Amino acid sequence: RPSIEASARPRPDPSGGMTGAASQAYGEAWYWDERYRKEPGPFDWYQKYPALAPLLRLYVRPHQRLLLVGCGNSVFGENMVQDGYQDVVNIDISSVVIEQMKKKYHDKPQLKCIIFVPTIQTLNPCGVSMAYYCIISCNLQTRRWM
Repeated sequence: RPSIEASARPRPDPSGGMTGAASQAYGEAWYWDERYRKEPGPFDWYQKYPALAPLLRLYVRPHQRLLLVGCGNSVFGENMVQDGYQDVVNIDISSVVIEQMKKKYHDKPQLKCIIFVPTIQTLNPCGVSMAYYCIISCNLQTRRWM
């Protein structure tokens, strides 16, 4: 997948929006870094946790390790911890949002937030599936990596 060179990257325009192909740059960390700097409030892309909780409770036990891929600034993981899940890991390609999440959840040891750098080694499906019982994709972009 080709990356956009730094000089060709769309940049914020004076009105606060993005110019160029920014709306198509969902796979690029710089796009999300800029977005989370501007919009630090929580946002859930598809479903909020309360809508999915009954289904998750059927298949996922509170003691099992959970990986939330493409967490962004969603409160999905926070809600899972409040619901009794004990080992939830949020990962995202945006270092900006991960730093925001680390500060927000510094007092919740059962909720970890780490930067995800997609490489062949980190995408090894055997390694991931053996390490985590449940992998929840929190945004459309991460589906390409899984």
